[in-house]
Amino acid sequence: MLRPFLTVALLVAAAMPYTAVAQEASPGGQKLNVAMFRVLPADVVQFEAAVEKLVAAAQEINLDAGYGWFYWNDLFDYSLVYPFENMAYWDDPEQWVRQFQGTSAEAKMNELFEEYATISMEVTANEILETVPNWSYLLEEAASSEQSAFIEVTDIWIKSGKDMEWDALAQEYAALLAEIEYPYPTIGYRVMFGGAGRMIYVTLYDSREAFYGTNSLDRLIEATGQTAAWSDIVEKYVAMAVRQEARHAIAKPNMGYRIIP
Repeated sequence: MLRPFLTVALLVAAAMPYTAVAQEASPGGQKLNVAMFRVLPADVVQFEAAVEKLVAAAQEINLDAGYGWFYWNDLFDYSLVYPFENMAYWDDPEQWVRQFQGTSAEAKMNELFEEYATISMEVTANEILETVPNWSYLLEEAASSEQSAFIEVTDIWIKSGKDMEWDALAQEYAALLAEIEYPYPTIGYRVMFGGAGRMIYVTLYDSREAFYGTNSLDRLIEATGQTAAWSDIVEKYVAMAVRQEARHAIAKPNMGYRIIP
């Protein structure tokens, strides 16, 4: 089993070769595995309860924080996110399960795996992402769980051969967010496995009312006199982008272990 509660299908997918963007682009940072799946509506309550039991079992044995994870949810769709140090992790992706062997929680884990096998779900995506610090805008203080209650994920596909231009534009965008003192951390990722030529931006925020209202990007750009700079960024972006999709989800801290999104 992959952590926590994933199918063998994901293991096979994650072990496949991945595609990275041009080496000359900005260096990457933390690597994440993101597994997305849809749970049968009738099984949602059972599924969330099973993951909460897993969290309790991990807490009981004080599972190393290096095996931590967190969840995002949108109706019946769930995204499981967990960091890993390097690609060598996939040589032995079940190592986290062995941490329970010989412990007080081993029997509970066996029962949980049996329960999980009765839950109906469909894997919709499995990706390996890498953070790109130069593309990201982070606040001086890390966001608390209250400040990151919601998430906006923007998937961006760019034209082939535009990696270096994208790299420069992404840095311009991060600088603009700093200039307008945008109140929400925005993290840039390159997709290493799961979609070549695709970038992802993740913005964490605390209130949908504020995110779309007083703290909206358009409002802050206008209020700080950065309309011309923003128009220039948009013009360059349109010239290199192929497609853009955005989605939102809510954090599920009760289903996570030792990691605040």
